[in-house]
Amino acid sequence: MLNSHLTPIVRVLRIYIIRVDAFENEPSFEGLGKHVPPIMHMVLLIWKGSPYYNTVPRLVVLMQELGNSLIKKATAFVTGDRLFEMMDSGESMAAVECLRTLLRVLGGFKASYFDYKARSVVEVPENPWTASNNACFKRLDKVYEGGCRGNKWTRDGAHTCFVSRDVKFTLLQVIFI
Repeated sequence: MLNSHLTPIVRVLRIYIIRVDAFENEPSFEGLGKHVPPIMHMVLLIWKGSPYYNTVPRLVVLMQELGNSLIKKATAFVTGDRLFEMMDSGESMAAVECLRTLLRVLGGFKASYFDYKARSVVEVPENPWTASNNACFKRLDKVYEGGCRGNKWTRDGAHTCFVSRDVKFTLLQVIFI
């Protein structure tokens, strides 16, 4: 039998695991967004109730792991090669819609994090989430900007550009075609 002071955090951890499993097993990339706020809520509850998990390094690892899972799902959803195939076959609008979906899901993940980071200031003023955004999202931001794992996205000055086959345009130009 668990000590009575551990029982509440164990319950929260169990629910967190259930939420993450649902996220991991979500069959559609578009459906991932509905899982993120409940996961962030559980992270905040864990932060509030556990002296072990309420440290910045542990929060950073949690966000990086969730981000890595999202990256894995994003790369399964669409690749640079697939986008070019779509454009070459006259499906430019479908390619744009894939990019919009990708940005919506990745952006939603970060937005939910920031919502709960703000809540932590109110709900745990003695120990709010103070992890740097770069520490939590460095790799995710590279994917968001398109520069991860050899995709054909690259940084060109202050703009994110898609460069290949003598084609060059910014991410916003792609989305607003």
